[in-house]
Amino acid sequence: MATLFADLRYAVRMLRKNAGFTAIAVAALALGIGANTAIFTVVNAVLLNPLPYAQPDRIMKLGRKFPNGVGYSISIPKYMAWRQNQAFEAMALYDFGALGMNLGTNDPPDQIKAAHVSADYLKVFGVTPAAGRSFTEAEDLPKGPQAALIAESFTPRLRYSGAGMGYQLASIVAGGPAPFIAAALFAAFHSGYAIAFYILGCAIVSIVATSLLTDHTNKDI
Repeated sequence: MATLFADLRYAVRMLRKNAGFTAIAVAALALGIGANTAIFTVVNAVLLNPLPYAQPDRIMKLGRKFPNGVGYSISIPKYMAWRQNQAFEAMALYDFGALGMNLGTNDPPDQIKAAHVSADYLKVFGVTPAAGRSFTEAEDLPKGPQAALIAESFTPRLRYSGAGMGYQLASIVAGGPAPFIAAALFAAFHSGYAIAFYILGCAIVSIVATSLLTDHTNKDI
């Protein structure tokens, strides 16, 4: 134990003696920890956590088994026949290809992606619209009334959100002046250590801001 403390004191003295190296090492560690935290957050949300639906273990995808594999593409008449069953609480149909649609009256109009779904699509996942209503049986019929649902995470390019505004402000306040600040620091101190401290400060601000974020999952925003 005494040897361990002696090694730690020696390491601290060396780090204090080489302040520039220490700053670069700490900045690299901070950026590495931040990157790994971001990657783990994505992996945890996408792969490790269960789907954000009620009873996700009851949701399944139906297909047809062929000698060379399983096919998930079916015709509407076959889907109508499958829907007459006592095994599933709800069954829905959706198309694979994303539809290109025009939004608004701009010239040219904004292009968005959409998908055709049947009336029980939301019922399958056990969710209800945050505003408005779901599809009706009449809207599920051929040549029936047309209706659309807009996702809460609609593209920020077409509507402002906290994330969209955060990206815009970050690019203006932090991203834009960064090269000029780095050049000014190097001109003033004639050393790259000043830039390293600047990067370290940005990393610390990012880590603190991320830790203070509020989780709005399943909350009215």
